[in-house]
Amino acid sequence: VAAGSSAAVAVVLADTLIGNADVDSTILSQQQATRVATLRANLSDADRSRLDALLAAAATPTERAYLLKAFAAGHSVAEVVAFAQKIHGRAAAWLRTNLSLIDPGQTGGVWLRNRQLRQYDATTCGSTSILAARAMTDPIYAFELTCGGDPDERDPDGDRFQARLAAEEQRIHDTTNTVWPQSLGTSPWGVANELTNQAGSLGTGYDWRLVDDSDPRSVD
Repeated sequence: VAAGSSAAVAVVLADTLIGNADVDSTILSQQQATRVATLRANLSDADRSRLDALLAAAATPTERAYLLKAFAAGHSVAEVVAFAQKIHGRAAAWLRTNLSLIDPGQTGGVWLRNRQLRQYDATTCGSTSILAARAMTDPIYAFELTCGGDPDERDPDGDRFQARLAAEEQRIHDTTNTVWPQSLGTSPWGVANELTNQAGSLGTGYDWRLVDDSDPRSVD
């Protein structure tokens, strides 16, 4: 992708896979690719040129795709530039492990450095789901969880990773349960509000509905 190239050319990188073929395992989803084009078109001429030059300087198509994904998640050009400086030249496997965290093409538990992505008590299932949704769409957020924003962090046993996960789950739990008792888990409206607060990275707003799970029409 040359500097100054069209957004339509840039988002062809949506075909770059991080998991198994024939599943939704691209680095960029089609929705994110569309967001890249829209956000890029709304930039000033200076920021558009800066973004295009940054993409052209990426070491690999995979690195470039993660920069586009960060931009699609609502980060400013300046934030993407700072992110690029930290990940430049890293191997594809490192990028996949530390910037995606969750591969939708794989089944089973999610592990990083011998630590599992899981809820850390019986009340944080909603909080963990919110964390996972954001980590799948925002590589800068995932990078803060996996490495603390430091690509050279030494954490062979995953202790720091585990501590960051637990702290972020609790932060989300505190944010979503200002009235609802935390012992009852995360309220439906708390989940919807927190996801909507992250609409910049998730790409949409959310709402909640009461459902009678014994009524097929209600479930539909």
